[in-house]
Amino acid sequence: MYDLGPADVLAFVDLCGADLAARRTGRWLSLLCVFDNGVQDRLVVYTENRPETVQALVERTWQGLRKACIAHLPDTAADLSDDAMLWMVSQKVNAAILVIDEELRLLKFNAAGRDMLGEARLLSARSGALTLGSDRETRALRAAVADLLTNRGKRNEEFILILRGLSRDAHVPMSLSVYPDGRTGQNLFLVMVPMPPDQKRIEGIALKMGLTPAEARVAALIREGHSNKQAAEIAGLTVETFNTYAKRVLSKMNVTCRSEMAQMLTWQATMERSL
Repeated sequence: MYDLGPADVLAFVDLCGADLAARRTGRWLSLLCVFDNGVQDRLVVYTENRPETVQALVERTWQGLRKACIAHLPDTAADLSDDAMLWMVSQKVNAAILVIDEELRLLKFNAAGRDMLGEARLLSARSGALTLGSDRETRALRAAVADLLTNRGKRNEEFILILRGLSRDAHVPMSLSVYPDGRTGQNLFLVMVPMPPDQKRIEGIALKMGLTPAEARVAALIREGHSNKQAAEIAGLTVETFNTYAKRVLSKMNVTCRSEMAQMLTWQATMERSL
């Protein structure tokens, strides 16, 4: 935070078209707000309060006020992908965020997105375009993009695709939504994919949801997509015992099928704030 010089103040007043400096006795303050994802905002405030008071107020309120300002300025709005990345950082959510155009060309991605593209298990980049774990999933992504373009303005819509990955054993939800670029007006697409949590974390989440250690182990194996026989062998159980635990898991989690349980555990792990 620093004070603007007199020439800068006059230039700003002229830009606003108001001779505020001649009518008031306060002072101009300029504050640079830098977010964890690299986004920077410059705020110029006319105030009679102490600089420390203004700084404290901005630190508490600017994130929410920023979103309100953007919502009321659709023609000059900042890139919404920056806001999505900022929200993820503020919530400490570990998720990949990517921006693509209607040809699936990759335009931007955060650090988690870079890591996921590098692993190439759920997402990958081929000739600069986003591809998914299978041709079928990539075709589904193209169909979702086409539908969002066709129905843009008719309804608010978001697609959720369940990614199975190269090994076909993942159950990771990917959200897709369309928004206009505030600078060019081009339709861009925001892709968000939670980073798949590891086995121990899933078991910990299941324990917090009221499962016993044995049930949590079974739930984590089910979420990984193993067959009953494979999961039973990994857990050191008979298939009959594994099935008994699986039924208890579904009942305690109040879900009707294993796929629903897997999605619930994945989302819960993704949205849980890190300590």
